[in-house]
Amino acid sequence: MLTISRRQFLENAAGAAGALALSSAGNAATGSTSAAGVPAITAPERIRSWCVDFNWLNGTYAPPGYWTNVADPAKHIAWHRDMNCNALSTFAVPFHGLAWFRSEVAPVNPGLKHDFLPEMVRLGERHGIKVFAYINVAANRFWSAQYPAESRRGAFVSRPTVALTSRYLDYLRRLVAEIFAKANPAGLHIDWLVSPMASGNATVQNGADTATAAGKAKAAKAAAAWLPCEREMWRELLGEKFPAGSAPSAADAAEFHKRAVVRAWKIIRETAKAARSDALLRFNCPHLENPQLRGTPIFRETDWLVGETGDIAGIRAIKQHAGPHTRLLTCLAEWNGKDPLKMLAAIDASGLDI
Repeated sequence: MLTISRRQFLENAAGAAGALALSSAGNAATGSTSAAGVPAITAPERIRSWCVDFNWLNGTYAPPGYWTNVADPAKHIAWHRDMNCNALSTFAVPFHGLAWFRSEVAPVNPGLKHDFLPEMVRLGERHGIKVFAYINVAANRFWSAQYPAESRRGAFVSRPTVALTSRYLDYLRRLVAEIFAKANPAGLHIDWLVSPMASGNATVQNGADTATAAGKAKAAKAAAAWLPCEREMWRELLGEKFPAGSAPSAADAAEFHKRAVVRAWKIIRETAKAARSDALLRFNCPHLENPQLRGTPIFRETDWLVGETGDIAGIRAIKQHAGPHTRLLTCLAEWNGKDPLKMLAAIDASGLDI
């Protein structure tokens, strides 16, 4: 296997595209065709989507401005076009919280040579490629620095950190509205829509003895793991005060996180659909069995549901919870160790429309 850096990948994309296109040229699906000869997405056609992930650099966050000096919209679209993609995801606001467009809501990624997201959308439409604008919901380093009391400390790479407070959701509402006002993408690519959880066992297990001194100390320690802003969210979401002097039960905590995620989803979805009625919502799900998502309307209401780990069994298990219009996708990436040829064979054998 030939390994090159992502910077080399981006710089050499135009030259590499012709060779890469050979692997997909024989698999073009039938359907309507754009002026550039690229098949447009039709109902029965398999989605051929790609995302060059500007979030990362060598296993950690890419620093602000790292990719802005090499990412060129025209070359980027040409590479996807020659790969026979009919959809792609590119960045509005990734992990560091800096915008890949001339935003007035989020700070702009330094060194941005192009108004990248709007230009990607414009060029994508010209070549029959649906362009999705990526937003990371529960990780935003800029926001965490600005509102440290509403974020959990810890390794940003390993877990979400931003509490889904009313203040943050108002920011998301304004950001999503601005994305459509300034770029008007085909849809949103929604990642890390989860409610960050307190570290350790920050709940009182059902039936736990809190009458003893040791039990009270354990409950108090668990209660202290909850942020003050989460206690306010508790009142907003559950209609009652956070348990005084103790921590909530595991069942109540689970309900809290589920409602926090659903509230955020509702705001993002309603804002996007109000801005563009045919906007597609692409929901990236690292863990399809996540209890924060179980029983919520998210799988039913999303337009594209991406099983990020490439787990066919997981997709089969949640298919019954997806909406009748929901398209099912699975992720092929180096990090999840999936062999593309084996995965395609498994998809065909599954009988699922993935």
